[in-house]
Amino acid sequence: MLPTAREHHRCFRAKQLDFEGAERYQSFSDATSVATSSFAAEPLSFCLPAVDLVGYPKCGTSALYKLLTLHEELIPWGSRKEACIVDGGGILSWLGLMERSALEGGSGDDKLLVNGCFGLPHVTTQEMLFRLYEKPNVKIFVMRDLADLLWSSWNFWCDIKQEDGCIAPAMWTRMGMHRRSPEYFHELLMKSAAEGSRSFRNVPAPQEMASYFASWYEPVAELYSYDITVYAKETLTKDPDFVWQRIDHAVQTVFNRKLQPHTSLHMFTEVLVNTNDQKGAKTGTKMDEVSEGLYKISGYRPLLQESREFIEKSWRECSMWSKMTGWAYNCTAA
Repeated sequence: MLPTAREHHRCFRAKQLDFEGAERYQSFSDATSVATSSFAAEPLSFCLPAVDLVGYPKCGTSALYKLLTLHEELIPWGSRKEACIVDGGGILSWLGLMERSALEGGSGDDKLLVNGCFGLPHVTTQEMLFRLYEKPNVKIFVMRDLADLLWSSWNFWCDIKQEDGCIAPAMWTRMGMHRRSPEYFHELLMKSAAEGSRSFRNVPAPQEMASYFASWYEPVAELYSYDITVYAKETLTKDPDFVWQRIDHAVQTVFNRKLQPHTSLHMFTEVLVNTNDQKGAKTGTKMDEVSEGLYKISGYRPLLQESREFIEKSWRECSMWSKMTGWAYNCTAA
């Protein structure tokens, strides 16, 4: 049996995993194997992550993951930032990864495991495991100014359905291959508005912008009995101490455990992770080498002011997120 000390590690040993009522999740085609009532004939040891990043892409999740795993009491749950149930072999391979995490639990049994997979099929299926063992965990949701997010995302990712040379799974834009400019973005923005639906990846119509983050956050929030910790991406570079205090409070609330002070917070005011010009969760770019909203692929030219104003007027949930995060966004939507 696993040592009692691994309670902090959220590790378990089971003869059989019974997912009663799992059929309600079968709409997620990549996770249908979870409906199997028994798939572990032999004893299985596994660990669930204690801290989960549940959103939102291009909102500083890579930097937050680094902040968490630099702390001496928090360690990566898998070999990569996003260890997802729905990747590759589905839940069976994911349980295999959990079994390995039980054996490779870092330098001590008192560590808390961190995972950065925020796909909705993943968090929904994983929640079934949490409920089965009645083990809540810390969930963190990050968001940012919507105009900045859409401009950054459009420059960062290509559209595999409409652009040549868009290679899965990363689907990163490439210089000389993918066309990017402030004028072209505005053209696509107006096209989405006229058609009432996305004309291009990361270029939504106004009705989608109205509740852009809530459409992701609310389905995830409804799964959990504990509140999700929410903060603004902008806060991490301006006040990482505030971000850490929120995370520490969440750990105390869920695990009744006080974390030691974080000794590397200063680096998040000096270095950016996974930028548009230096992609990848393991990259780092000095802050003074980056200008917010200026990207090489679009000629280091900013988002057009008319595009920004159009997005701001469409972003009806803006005031709600300002209140939740404490960050003063420019909320102009009626």
